[in-house]
Amino acid sequence: MERQTQSIDENKKSLKKKEDNIDVKDSQLDDGVIGFEEPEEIERVLSRDIIRCNKIVKDYDLDEYIVRAVEEVSVNIERYDFVAIQGVSGAGKTTLLHTIAGLDNPTKGNIFIEWVQTSDLSEEMMATFRVLNIGFIFQNYNLISSLTAEE
Repeated sequence: MERQTQSIDENKKSLKKKEDNIDVKDSQLDDGVIGFEEPEEIERVLSRDIIRCNKIVKDYDLDEYIVRAVEEVSVNIERYDFVAIQGVSGAGKTTLLHTIAGLDNPTKGNIFIEWVQTSDLSEEMMATFRVLNIGFIFQNYNLISSLTAEE
């Protein structure tokens, strides 16, 4: 699919022109159609953030007690950013990555990838979204030793 090459500023101008002339409910951006109700939504959609996490919390219930692995982490990652997450062992780095990638659900908070709120997707929808949009290299290969690569 060929992507539009207009800059964000050009898209904003285009939307504002349309908004001045007619009541815009749907506008074409990239490959998708997005409904706009408020000017703030236009700003949000046109932002360059590809991943937005808002106050992510991840708790594990271990019967006798609850372990908080991630506590209110908020981060915005722009398209083409190179990001490193570092910290001591047990700080929640892997848990945060698994939560962003949709392998785990956050206990609280919201995760947006592009314009999709992935933290609200069903397990089946998240699996489909991951296949189409997310690449993940595991720290451990997660291979089954009794099978060949083809199997």
